[in-house]
Amino acid sequence: MDTGKTSTFFQVITLMASSFDEQIRVFPPFVVIPDEIALLFDDIYRDTSQMYQDNKLSLDSVNLLTKMNDLLDNMSNDLTKWNIESLKKDADWDTIRSLARSILEIQGIGNEKVNFDFTHWISG
Repeated sequence: MDTGKTSTFFQVITLMASSFDEQIRVFPPFVVIPDEIALLFDDIYRDTSQMYQDNKLSLDSVNLLTKMNDLLDNMSNDLTKWNIESLKKDADWDTIRSLARSILEIQGIGNEKVNFDFTHWISG
């Protein structure tokens, strides 16, 4: 897996580990932020197995990513979880932040500012 894809993978985890204020800073006003965070996670989660095979993820991190995926799947059945207020205050979103911070810690990655300069959002 190339370093650009690895960097993107960990930028998404960093986003998910970030505070609510940091999460909303990253996105333009027209984006439904909780949905976008979940979609970004879904995109990188598909690479988990390859990242593990390439020794870029520990087994503990893979297990935490699976927990995050399961939690997001469960949340998808509850529309009240997918708004800004929920992103800010809901216990499930806090759990996702905590799991993501644990992954960064396990991987030895500091909880840096999110940088999505490589991404362009298009209003539709």
